[in-house]
Amino acid sequence: MEKLKIKSGSKIATMLIINGEYGKEMKSSFEKNVSDSSILITIPIVNGKRAVVGDMQPLLIKYSMDGVAYAVEGYIDDVVKQGVRQYWRVRKTSEVREFFQRTDVRVKARLNITFVKIWWDAHGQIQEDESIGMSEDISAGGLAFYENTPLTVGEIITVNLPGQGKKKGLSGRSEVCWVRSTEPGNAFKHMVGLRFIFENQGEKEKVAAYVASIPK
Repeated sequence: MEKLKIKSGSKIATMLIINGEYGKEMKSSFEKNVSDSSILITIPIVNGKRAVVGDMQPLLIKYSMDGVAYAVEGYIDDVVKQGVRQYWRVRKTSEVREFFQRTDVRVKARLNITFVKIWWDAHGQIQEDESIGMSEDISAGGLAFYENTPLTVGEIITVNLPGQGKKKGLSGRSEVCWVRSTEPGNAFKHMVGLRFIFENQGEKEKVAAYVASIPK
């Protein structure tokens, strides 16, 4: 991933992502790029105190440059103390993009899904592995699910969604946006965030209709 091209001390806004929705904006500032995939930001002050959230909390970071709002998503990897100052170390899970308020509503849904991972063996032959997973939530734009197969950010997989009532199941390509380890004792080793890849608007509309058909 590309490093953020903003100066140390630049004002930013952070929003926790809870059940796929953005929370209220909290004021923070950018400290530095730790690596291509991690940054340090000051911990926001809420009601006179530093915000306290658990590790692995997803959040969105928003900032402006030349009058354009940009955003990047990630999760809190650690709290870093440097003298009297404290920072969140954030591991990015997406590339920087122009910020638009999310319009795709996420639905909590436990769906038994399958997905196909393609890889090349030692002889240069293409192999396909089908695995199972359990969704956490879904929207017309993406999916979060639990699974046990090693996946990497940027990898493309084929996801198969089960039928819902009179709605037939769907199958399509998706990009892995982030991967997290689950807590000990969980039946699945990983939680993965996907972005659906659409060839046209019609494909997205089919997914939107599918999501709308899921019992609330």
